[in-house]
Amino acid sequence: MKSRCSLALFAVASLLLIGCGKTSGPETQTVTGSVTFDGTPVAEGEIVFRDAAGQTRSCGGPIKDGKYSFDASPGSKKVEITAMRDVPGKMDTSNPGVEVPLREQYIPANYNTKSTLTAEVSGSDPIDFELTSK
Repeated sequence: MKSRCSLALFAVASLLLIGCGKTSGPETQTVTGSVTFDGTPVAEGEIVFRDAAGQTRSCGGPIKDGKYSFDASPGSKKVEITAMRDVPGKMDTSNPGVEVPLREQYIPANYNTKSTLTAEVSGSDPIDFELTSK
C-alpha cells in the first residue's frame, strides 16, 4: 500500500512538472544588466519590460544591489523602473499605535509611470540603465 501511494505521488508530481521548462510557451531570453541612479547602484527596486507592440506579456523582476536578471521575449520593449526609500525623519502613523518609516518613490516618473526608456531584447549582452535625477 505504501509503495502505491509513493508511486501515485510521483506520478502526480511528474504531471505537474510537465510544461514548466523553457521549451514550452513563447521563446524567451535571459535579460541581465545593472541600474544606477545618479551614479549609485539602485539598492532595491523593480524593473519591467513591456512589449512595445503589445504582442507579448510583460516581464520583469527585482533589482538588488544594482543588478537584475529575468527571462523576457525578444523584441522592442518599453522599460519601467521603480524604487522606494525611507524618508528620513518621517513616520507613517495612519495605523493607531504603530509607526513605520514613510517611504517614497525616488525614481522620476520619466523612468516609470511616464517612461521614456526602451530596450531591445536580442541577445546575451547586458542591458544597463544609468538614471539621473535631472
